[in-house]
Amino acid sequence: MSTNTISMNSTVYVGLAVTSHVAGTLCTATMDNFSVVALPSPWASSDVGTVGSAGSASLTGTTYTIAGSGADISGTADAFRSVYQTSTGDCDITARVSDMSVTNSSAKAVVMVRESLNANAVQAMVVVTPSSGISFQWRSITGGSTSSTAGPSVTTPYWIRLIRSGNTFTGYYSADGTNWTAINSTSITMASSAYMGLGVTSHADGVLCTATLDNVTANP
Repeated sequence: MSTNTISMNSTVYVGLAVTSHVAGTLCTATMDNFSVVALPSPWASSDVGTVGSAGSASLTGTTYTIAGSGADISGTADAFRSVYQTSTGDCDITARVSDMSVTNSSAKAVVMVRESLNANAVQAMVVVTPSSGISFQWRSITGGSTSSTAGPSVTTPYWIRLIRSGNTFTGYYSADGTNWTAINSTSITMASSAYMGLGVTSHADGVLCTATLDNVTANP
């Protein structure tokens, strides 16, 4: 079997195409189960909850670009784009939110640990918004309401961090990624096996909010 080599830039365009092979005549094709793997293992990405527009996520160098729709990550059910990996037991997720589009003053870029990918899952997160500051938020009962403790009224770029120790979850923020300030801690009964990662919601369902996050560390 022969092998052909193609020289191509590292940045490429991946998609679908249709041609009719008859000039001036449209060919219509239906294709499903289409997906593009844009994140390295063990990361995965999907929309959580009901969203008006499908989100996306990619990694370029060390910068994650996440586009998410959805009404909010709050209340009794969430709607957002999630980038996640599985985690067992204690964990620590950190990111610097370098920028995000202003689809709403309460759009959110988050670091999060949640029990499942269901919209109403038990979860804890640290939130950055375009103009409503930083906060630590959590849902302690499946399908229950979301609680919140406000942090400082800062804007991007800013660092956020969430640490799980047993069933204790603590949210932090930092201006430099070295000196951390705790917002609050709470006790949540959550399964040892959970999902740890990043998320973006536009707070304007059907419109995508794009956020860039770097310096992401996820332990273990």
